[in-house]
Amino acid sequence: MDRWLVQLEAGRPEAAWDAFLDRYRALLFAAIRHYVRDYDDVMDVFTWVCESLRADDFRRLRQYSAGQEHRARFTTWLVVVVRNLTVDWLRR
Repeated sequence: MDRWLVQLEAGRPEAAWDAFLDRYRALLFAAIRHYVRDYDDVMDVFTWVCESLRADDFRRLRQYSAGQEHRARFTTWLVVVVRNLTVDWLRR
């Protein structure tokens, strides 16, 4: 189990978020840069993605880890979520 998830389940959301970003920051940026090239836009999308992932007590992240069996690895799922959030940002 990932360190960030252990922290989240232990009721330490800030520690969980820090651990999550330490592990997946590069992946988040890579997924965003696939669709957005301008540096300022990349940073805006990154902020949007982070806010969305933290929303409702990490609802999106908790959905994946809800104890279900998954066909995709977490990183694959995360890239799809980031892509969808990036497209949402572009539509705005």
